[in-house]
Amino acid sequence: MFRAALLLVAAFALWPPAARADVWMAVRVSASETEWDVWTTEPFLGERTLYLWGLLWGGTCELDFSFATPFEVVGLKMRPGFENRGSAESPLITPDTVLSYGLYLIGELDVRDAVGTGGRVCFEPSPDTQRACVLECGVGEWYQPDFIGFRTTGLQYCPQPTTSCFPISVEAESWGRIKAPYRTAN
Repeated sequence: MFRAALLLVAAFALWPPAARADVWMAVRVSASETEWDVWTTEPFLGERTLYLWGLLWGGTCELDFSFATPFEVVGLKMRPGFENRGSAESPLITPDTVLSYGLYLIGELDVRDAVGTGGRVCFEPSPDTQRACVLECGVGEWYQPDFIGFRTTGLQYCPQPTTSCFPISVEAESWGRIKAPYRTAN
C-alpha cells in the first residue's frame, strides 16, 4: 500500500506542467516596468514605452502572436534572456534558456500616438502562422495563454484573440473521402 502511494506521489510530481490544471499562463502589456497589471493609463501624445510580461510555464520555448493597435509600433526591445525572431509588430519570441515557471519581463514595446486621442494594444494571431499561442517544449504542444492588452482611459478592454493553438490541417479532405476506403461492400 505504501509503495503504491509513493508511486502515485512520484507520478504527480513528475507530471508535465501542461497537463496540470493548477498551472496558469498569461501574456500581458503593462504601462509599468515593475508591475505587470497596469493595463490602463490616460491618453498620451508622442512616444511611450509599454512592457511585455509573461507568466510562463517551465519549458516554454516560443511565444507567437501579433499586436493589434492604432498606435505606431516604433520598436520592440527584448530583455536579457529573450530573443525576437519576428518583427516588432508580429514577434516570434524565444527564451535563451529553459525557463522555470514564473513571471518574466520579456521586453519593452515602444509605441507612438501622433494625435493623443488614445488607443489600445491588443493581441491577435500572427499573420504568418495564424496563432496567438505559446509553445511548451516539454510536451511539444501549443497553448493559448490569457492575453491582456493595454488601453487608455475610456476604451474597452481588449478581447481575447480568436485563434486555434491546435495543429491545423494542411490537406483539404472531406470526412467521407477519408472513411470511403474502410467501407465494406454489402
